[in-house]
Amino acid sequence: AIDIRDSHHVQVVNSEIIGNHSTRDWSGAARGVEVWQNSSNIELSDNHIHHFARAAFFFGDHMTIKNNLINDIRLDGLFFGNSNNLLIENNTLTDFYRQGTDHADYIQFDPGTSGAARDVIIRGNVMLKGNGNGDVQGIFGANHHADVHDSVFTNFLVEDNIYFDTGLNAIQFDTGENMTVRNNTVLADPADGRVVWVRLHGPQTNSIIEDNVATQVNAEGGATASGNVIAQFRNPSNANYYGDLFADPFADPITLEDLAPKAGEVDSGKGAAQRFQEQLGGSRSDTSDSETTVADDGSAGDDAASDDSAGDDSVDASSTDDEPMGDDSTDEASASEDSAGDD
Repeated sequence: AIDIRDSHHVQVVNSEIIGNHSTRDWSGAARGVEVWQNSSNIELSDNHIHHFARAAFFFGDHMTIKNNLINDIRLDGLFFGNSNNLLIENNTLTDFYRQGTDHADYIQFDPGTSGAARDVIIRGNVMLKGNGNGDVQGIFGANHHADVHDSVFTNFLVEDNIYFDTGLNAIQFDTGENMTVRNNTVLADPADGRVVWVRLHGPQTNSIIEDNVATQVNAEGGATASGNVIAQFRNPSNANYYGDLFADPFADPITLEDLAPKAGEVDSGKGAAQRFQEQLGGSRSDTSDSETTVADDGSAGDDAASDDSAGDDSVDASSTDDEPMGDDSTDEASASEDSAGDD
């Protein structure tokens, strides 16, 4: 594993970081990359990280995690404690294998008692069940100790991400201010029979969920929702049926090509159309530094939440029996340096 402590301006790039191939509990391979407190300006880019309990674990500021392939993981792909000024972009995470009652996440934020993250861009990440055993949460922000540190997730832009799995919390943040969740494609594996949701749980201030394609959207505690497309897999006769919207959404295992939106079937500007275009149909022009680099002044670029759209898309288009069940996270607040398999 790579262990970074009290360090600044460190790059880990173009590397293969390999854990334990011999067993799927990945004993002795707790984390591929560890970044601890008092570290800043860290880059983790263009790496292949695989066969660990957790792929990478971060407590630091001003970090870029970009273009990494992460697979064969037990618990978390990218875990963030008290971390600020982050760019998490264009990573692919797939083939996760939970053990027992593990709470597994592709991308997780849990500040513990230290303070919730702020100034974060999460853009263009692909999270697919693949050959894994499912029930992996997508982008999950838990804030169990807000009463201790008196802070909420602040200034997040979550856009153009693609999720296909069976973890209920496909995108969820507990508490927030200036949270924008837009243009993501969030789909449940129909073989599981449950929907998954995009959820902002209160209290929320100036936070919005807009223009996503998802099986359920829940804007709670002051958040608003607007322009979301609620997809469903249960009834071919009803609107927004999977088979009408996507190339081959019942394939097993699913690929990104299977999830590609059919031409003209998904409204323009909805879901992660831009990311699908980049991956499957050519790329847009490179984004400017101001869009993709987390600024040293504490801003996260273009992540100011819109406050002029209201409404509530918090409904499953095919059923109302899949109400939010609350977070099912374990408390990972006190991160230790021993094996990550104990939570």
